[in-house]
Amino acid sequence: MICSGVDIICKNRYFSGMTEVKKECTKKECPQCGASVPVYAEYVVWCAQCGWNLNPRQQTQKRHTLLETFYASLGQKQSKTLFEEYKNAAIIKPKLSFSRITAFILSSGVHGITLGLFGLGIFLIGLWVNFLIIAIIMNLI
Repeated sequence: MICSGVDIICKNRYFSGMTEVKKECTKKECPQCGASVPVYAEYVVWCAQCGWNLNPRQQTQKRHTLLETFYASLGQKQSKTLFEEYKNAAIIKPKLSFSRITAFILSSGVHGITLGLFGLGIFLIGLWVNFLIIAIIMNLI
């Protein structure tokens, strides 16, 4: 079956000239509801009526190695533990930790140096203006 009037026109904007290409379309029946589904060669086929094949890349393969299985089970346990910890907490507040204190100290140092350089620049500009004024006064007298 060929789609009538449903062909898509792709505009290629990466090349000069805006070339238009008509894509060929065929139709097939949905395996779940039997509705007519348009099929384009470069796109995933899905049914708009029942939602068949909306997520075609679902993970269906099993984990094969022992290490992958271990990491998957460990990840599930840790996420469940963390979820239960935060679900049962009355108030969730950020905790003070070593890394947080270190970050505050480092950021304070960076901002302190920036403010110090700004103050030094203002001082040097003021000093330069004073020397300029003194030089002008000395030449006028």
